[in-house]
Amino acid sequence: MGFGDMMNKAKNLAQKSPDKARAAVDKVEDTVDEKTGGKYGDHIRKGGDAVEGKLGISEQEAAEAGKEQEAASEEQQSEGENK
Repeated sequence: MGFGDMMNKAKNLAQKSPDKARAAVDKVEDTVDEKTGGKYGDHIRKGGDAVEGKLGISEQEAAEAGKEQEAASEEQQSEGENK
């Protein structure tokens, strides 16, 4: 599997769960920022934004998808309680 194949697979996964992909990028940003003592925070955030761009997700899309998944989860819980 070449780099292009891996990138396409990552894009597909990120677009199926943009909220999870965004959370993963945020976690990496926070970890790197912590390890560098906050010295390169702006650069790290710009890099995270670039990764999100390459994956085809945006912060807004991730937030919207997260809300949709929460609503679906609440609906499933409600159906389970009614049985």
